[in-house]
Amino acid sequence: MRAIPTINTSHVTLRALRPQDFDRFAVVFAQTLRGPYPGHQVQSLAWSAFLRNAGQWQVTGFGQWAIETHGNSRLMGVVGFASSTQAAIRNVEASCTLHPEAPNEALAQDATRAAHDWFDRVITGALRWWVDEQNSAAERLAEENGYSAGPISGLLERPTPPRFGNLIGT
Repeated sequence: MRAIPTINTSHVTLRALRPQDFDRFAVVFAQTLRGPYPGHQVQSLAWSAFLRNAGQWQVTGFGQWAIETHGNSRLMGVVGFASSTQAAIRNVEASCTLHPEAPNEALAQDATRAAHDWFDRVITGALRWWVDEQNSAAERLAEENGYSAGPISGLLERPTPPRFGNLIGT
């Protein structure tokens, strides 16, 4: 069984999702859905995503982390990577979604930078990020991590890791 790494920055801890995170995870997950879904269907879809994340780590060696702020063990969002198709390594997608109670966007910046630094050191390779064109904060976050416009509207791509001088461990 693969261990999910824990990453600490000066502001956040990225850690494995825990069973007690599910209710807050479901709130975060619901923000990613398009269209109206009945509550019980959202819970079912969120549970599938929650379990899929655990399997993602075991099969590919990457996945999403829970974001928690220091001094607070509650899930404040999720950040990380997922393969959206069976061609897992060729289609790795990054994402960061915060809980409505998350204190600010700086939390997402810190968590996203730490997750990408880990990916670039441990997994490496091209990444994609789907961004709702109405979400300028997510687009800025992706651009800060080296993504640029892809061939499809809303798809940002990062073919190789950017060279930043201030990444963790450099």
